[in-house]
Amino acid sequence: MPVQFLTDEESHKLISFPAEISHDDLIKHFTLSPKERSFIQAFRDNRNRLGFALHLCSLRYLGYFPALITSVPDAVSTYVAKQLKVSVNSLAHYSDRPNTRSDHERKIMSFLRFRKFTAQASASVAKWLT
Repeated sequence: MPVQFLTDEESHKLISFPAEISHDDLIKHFTLSPKERSFIQAFRDNRNRLGFALHLCSLRYLGYFPALITSVPDAVSTYVAKQLKVSVNSLAHYSDRPNTRSDHERKIMSFLRFRKFTAQASASVAKWLT
């Protein structure tokens, strides 16, 4: 018999942004480094710069990429947009091209030198632990 140990509200908190993000968390997780800003400036237009930056910062804050970048709280979007000197409204057309999100996620993973946790990696970790 399956057991549910989290309430629906607790589960929702794990897969979404909180209603409010503290100023300290905003600075800690959503401030772009000079290296990040330089990398982001290589993108063609403002919507891609902002969308990419929000995905990058969301991964840092949440630990995963949000399903909808439009779910990012307004305070976060505004804070990141100001750093990039772009309009927060440019995000409205971020997903016009279907592959943009997945392309950006791959670029972020590469930029951060993250790799997928494969079965081979799992076996290596298990061996190391034992």
